[in-house]
Amino acid sequence: MVTPTHAERGCLIYDLYESKKPGDFYFYELWASRHDLLRHAASSHFQRLLQALPEFAAGSIEVTLLNKLNPTQSTI
Repeated sequence: MVTPTHAERGCLIYDLYESKKPGDFYFYELWASRHDLLRHAASSHFQRLLQALPEFAAGSIEVTLLNKLNPTQSTI
């Protein structure tokens, strides 16, 4: 996943991590636009990952989209 995704247009960051709990993996991603992210989700290598996951993973994929906050606009 990492190598072909790095080659995708709009991919700014795409890194794979394993947590201190063995077997928990996380992709950290940053895309130039929502359109680029959606194109990635439709890519053949991403679709192959989705198809292969049931064989290798006990759980499911959880996706959390984040919005970067500008600290100068904080209301706290």
